[in-house]
Amino acid sequence: MTNWQPPFVYLLDSHCEAGDFLHYDPGALVASSEIMGEIRGFFERAGELLPLWFDGDECILLNVTVCVDALDHPKTEWLVGDDGGNVEIKRFAFDHDRLAESSIFKIPETCRGSVLTWERDGAPEREFKAFVEQHGLTGLLFEELWDSEKSDS
Repeated sequence: MTNWQPPFVYLLDSHCEAGDFLHYDPGALVASSEIMGEIRGFFERAGELLPLWFDGDECILLNVTVCVDALDHPKTEWLVGDDGGNVEIKRFAFDHDRLAESSIFKIPETCRGSVLTWERDGAPEREFKAFVEQHGLTGLLFEELWDSEKSDS
């Protein structure tokens, strides 16, 4: 945080209302000051908290630093480029034993653009997604990338 200068951010579409979470960068999460007390524990376990300004209020940007090599590489399917190199993950597969303690994390393969979260039993005290849904927080869209019960064993 030594070189961080809190930016001032704004909504591109003035007809939209800001949610509890704001989109700033695909590799980070930004929470409004109103909900920081509720989600601070999730954010602190996942990385570095940095201030930024939106509409005169200080918000918190989560720079996710928990980056775990949790992919099950043999079961993960990749879109392969013309040069034979991996371009993009088509189908995710994870190794349960390597998932982070923090329910918010990144993986090395997508760390510049994807913030991930896991679900195990839907307990909002441990799981970020369950907490967001239980409290009706707005501004995030969750996409299921992998389901261990549906995946090939």
